[in-house]
Amino acid sequence: QPSLKSAGASCFLDCSNLTTVNSSLVTAEQNCFFACLNLTTVNLPSLVTAGNRCFGNCYNLATVKLPSLQTAGVSCFSGCSALATVNLPSLQTAGSSCFAYCNSLSTLLMPVLQNLGPTVGSDGIFEDVGNYISELNLTVPLAITTCNSGNVDGDIQDLIDKGVTVNITTT
Repeated sequence: QPSLKSAGASCFLDCSNLTTVNSSLVTAEQNCFFACLNLTTVNLPSLVTAGNRCFGNCYNLATVKLPSLQTAGVSCFSGCSALATVNLPSLQTAGSSCFAYCNSLSTLLMPVLQNLGPTVGSDGIFEDVGNYISELNLTVPLAITTCNSGNVDGDIQDLIDKGVTVNITTT
């Protein structure tokens, strides 16, 4: 596992015995770790691309160390209900529904983010999250806060409209 550079589609799908991932993976394709219900920790320092639903429905995933991640596919972390603090210092693109159903989310750091979903409107990035949290500390580039005709990206606005206090720090 430590020397593996690419993990194909559904490679570890539904591996119930998998609790921790430490690897030099650079690419993890769609559904790679989907529904690994006992996965709690991911340490993939070289991962650049995580495909659609890569970590989706990993309900117990609480710790992610992905310092090189640049692209997170559609629903990449959807259903990771134990994720509270997520630091993605290199993330440039988050696919639609990327953090949907991450119902414990409290801090999300994406300082170089360029695309929060494919549009500046609502892409379901935080679908259902606003029903569970009351506050989110969010770090994003200034452009994300003005990209929607001078207003915040529609996905952030969705949270605000649901009554979530979004504390935005810009980079």
